[in-house]
Amino acid sequence: MILAAVLVSMAFGQSPGPALWVALCSNSASSPADGLTTYEAPDGRVQTTHVAATAPVGCVATPLPIAYEDVVWVRLVAPATTNRLSRGLILLGGDGVPSSGSEIVLPDETSQAPTQVSAVSSNRSSALSEGQPPIRAMWAWRPELWRSEASSLFARASSWNVGVLYVSVQVGADGALVDADRLRAFLRDAGDRRLRVWAVEGDPRAVMEAERTAMVQRARAIRSFNAAGSPGFDGVQYDIEPYLVPGYALNEEQWNEAYVATIEQLRKAAAMPVEVAVPFWWLNARTADGRVMDRVSAFIESVAVMDYRTDPDTIERLAEPWLDWGEAHKRRIRVALEAGRLPDEPRYHFRPAPSGTLLQIKIGDRDALVLVRAPYANRSGAAFRLIRTSTFEASTVTFFGRAGNLRSLLPTLERRFSGYGSFAGIALHEVPPPDAAR
Repeated sequence: MILAAVLVSMAFGQSPGPALWVALCSNSASSPADGLTTYEAPDGRVQTTHVAATAPVGCVATPLPIAYEDVVWVRLVAPATTNRLSRGLILLGGDGVPSSGSEIVLPDETSQAPTQVSAVSSNRSSALSEGQPPIRAMWAWRPELWRSEASSLFARASSWNVGVLYVSVQVGADGALVDADRLRAFLRDAGDRRLRVWAVEGDPRAVMEAERTAMVQRARAIRSFNAAGSPGFDGVQYDIEPYLVPGYALNEEQWNEAYVATIEQLRKAAAMPVEVAVPFWWLNARTADGRVMDRVSAFIESVAVMDYRTDPDTIERLAEPWLDWGEAHKRRIRVALEAGRLPDEPRYHFRPAPSGTLLQIKIGDRDALVLVRAPYANRSGAAFRLIRTSTFEASTVTFFGRAGNLRSLLPTLERRFSGYGSFAGIALHEVPPPDAAR
């Protein structure tokens, strides 16, 4: 270990001296208390990066000639990303400095717009839309909204000409929906107002084996509620975002395969119409056997695409591949817009340099990045220097504080999308109540 530390010191361009150890520990090994970042796999396996004065027992470790207090974080990087860092990288998000969970974007990457699908007929008024005019939808995530604030929720829906509500429910220890009688009364009142109501479920970890079992049980509870009486839910929407789980980027295809399996199982358990809520770039997500959405299409009726942008042309550009996909697969597409409060997002731009505060290293056979407080040379790998910071303004993503603009834009977007038989309507997230809507 002493020889290894000397060699690494020389590689970093520093004089030989004591090295700290950057380690990667699995859940089967002894885990030191100074864990930095944890990575999960769909099968429940866990790996954690650590920094320690000595190499932790049972872990893969690499010595670095860097002062312990200079290390901010260590994070693993997918090989596909590592191979494309020759021009540098941008880290998205963080409070004053990038965080270990900051999204990595490459400088030559443009918008993650979905890839165009095969061309469909230019006559877009297809049979898909017959008898199913576009209807606006709205999320109501808090159960209290239907439990004790139904009048306010109905008024908000009416203010925005909403015809579909997505509401969340709770499942008790007995496996049944909580407040089932009150929920049934709410659904009856909603029906009197010609509102359709879908249950909405969301958990990024639902694709993991243990969490998937719990989500399937919830689907069965919703199914049992529908079977026990009328009115029931018109369907269930699944907002499952596995890319939010640390570890997703290390093996995207494995996570995406788990997503496909999860939606298939949920459809069987729910035995009612299923919709998925996905980001606009999800059309590009792949498994080893093809695109995620092409495989999922067999288990769903519709998709709510989180087209969270505020520029009308951008909204249309990101939505069109999905609407084409919906035509090709005979699935309905909702275009979702954001109106909730979101923070501006800092962006940290790094470029290759002889020395820098972001270092590329190996921990065993895994690629990693180390953020340090002072510049270091790194002759065994790349070093990146922070050249500037920029801000991605939340106003490009959300209509928060501009309800009037959103209200006036909706008819324009609906006209633009009306030529697509797959267009099911616009879904609204976090729209304000009537007294703040104009």
